[in-house]
Amino acid sequence: MEIKQSLRRLPALLQERRPRLLAALGFAGLLLLAAGNLLSGEEKSEAPPAAENSLTAAASEIEERLSAILSRIDGVGHAWVMVTLETSERAVYAVNGQSSDTVAETVAGTDSTRRETSSSSQQNYLLVGGSGDRSPLPLSREGARVRGAVVVCDGGGNAVVRANVIEAVTTALGITSDRVCVLRTE
Repeated sequence: MEIKQSLRRLPALLQERRPRLLAALGFAGLLLLAAGNLLSGEEKSEAPPAAENSLTAAASEIEERLSAILSRIDGVGHAWVMVTLETSERAVYAVNGQSSDTVAETVAGTDSTRRETSSSSQQNYLLVGGSGDRSPLPLSREGARVRGAVVVCDGGGNAVVRANVIEAVTTALGITSDRVCVLRTE
């Protein structure tokens, strides 16, 4: 009988204590999430991948050098530069390659000829150094490939200054003028 009375009172009891119950359930959920993160053993890295770091470092160096050059042009004033890169600087290594082509011709009568061609190639990096310390032989380095640039400068509102800045940026970065935006500072 007591159980039946308790079950009848349960909805009223839940209604009275609903805010406390919801807060307690929310707090318990947060504790479970925190405990799961601590016990998972996974370390989350805040640092971006190495390739992204490389692009950012290369872009920063280009931006600093370009800002210094542009600030010296008559009428530009102080210049802030932002550069976006497609690729960072990379090394080109020597390769040792072999390739072969095979052509097979089959005559199946007077009017039909069947020709099959196949080719294969294999390339390996040339390695230099001792037996324990071998590394690929570098041939050259390719510079970072620039996607575009934005220049904000004091004289950006003047058409002559803007043209001079665009010419300097396109020459320095090896990009076309449609990839350069020049704006005036506030």
